[in-house]
Amino acid sequence: MINLIIDANELLMRSIFVWRKNKNIPFQYFLLRQIIKYIKELKASRVFIAADGGHSWRKYIYPEYKANRKDFREKIEDVNWDSVFKSYNFLLKNLDKYTITNVIQIDNIEADDIISYLSRYLSYVHQEDVIIVSQDSDIRQLANIPRVKVYSTRRKKFVNEDNAINIIKNKMIKGDTSDNIPKANTFGEKVRNYILVNLLKLPEPVEETIRNQIESILHSKKEVNREEFTKVYKYKFLQKDPYLFQS
Repeated sequence: MINLIIDANELLMRSIFVWRKNKNIPFQYFLLRQIIKYIKELKASRVFIAADGGHSWRKYIYPEYKANRKDFREKIEDVNWDSVFKSYNFLLKNLDKYTITNVIQIDNIEADDIISYLSRYLSYVHQEDVIIVSQDSDIRQLANIPRVKVYSTRRKKFVNEDNAINIIKNKMIKGDTSDNIPKANTFGEKVRNYILVNLLKLPEPVEETIRNQIESILHSKKEVNREEFTKVYKYKFLQKDPYLFQS
């Protein structure tokens, strides 16, 4: 059993930047193409798609967490982000409802959190193989978990990580500019940063919430309906490729 976990946030951003070069084709087209590509190439038996669930729990610990992301989006003036996120969330709902993919999107919980706990759960509890598709540097923390591999979409290969603890320690002390986490100068700031960056152990309420969602998915029967899905997304390749509709 090979479980594929796809970082939906990354695929969304990649799709947006491709769409900006060719606005005659919806970004959903490019996003679906990528999902099918990885299902096909990595020979997945079961597919999960992890997505952010809005306001992150980390903002309650550090309100300026990822505050730079909004500034970044505002600089891209040719994208209507409200419309994009509305269409994106609608696509995720349809993927979960009509295809083989299991979409996990939980209020206040980030995709990285879902990927972290899901990969550990499948590896340690179910003893199953996991492939994570993401270029997020934080995800490298998970690369040395037994039976877990991380495929970098940027490098187009699997990446190894000898010491995940060093990644955590480095970001705990130096911060992480991509997530707007500042350098730690005091003991309290180190504790704050450690909680913000550590994916190997999340706060128990976060892990419990994700675990409940996973167990609900694993104990339910998946219904697939190509006809209903393609009523909304009328792309010819969806009529030919079986990968979203055939396990």
